[in-house]
Amino acid sequence: MECIGEDVPYATLTSFPRTVQAKESEIVVFSWIVYESRVSRDAVMEKVMTTERMKAMRGTQTFDGKRMIFR
Repeated sequence: MECIGEDVPYATLTSFPRTVQAKESEIVVFSWIVYESRVSRDAVMEKVMTTERMKAMRGTQTFDGKRMIFR
């Protein structure tokens, strides 16, 4: 699931844009994946990371990973 926060206000106390210190020209993306199991997740990630598309993207990061929140 992927959510694009193009109309999320920069709230006074807390919000996704405030959490990552988004600039006015930036859009916050919130996404998640649900896997059947950890084994399934590991198998999927191994396949994804070895595709030609992912290999071509290495070194061309289009986001600031220091502001990424993950669990």
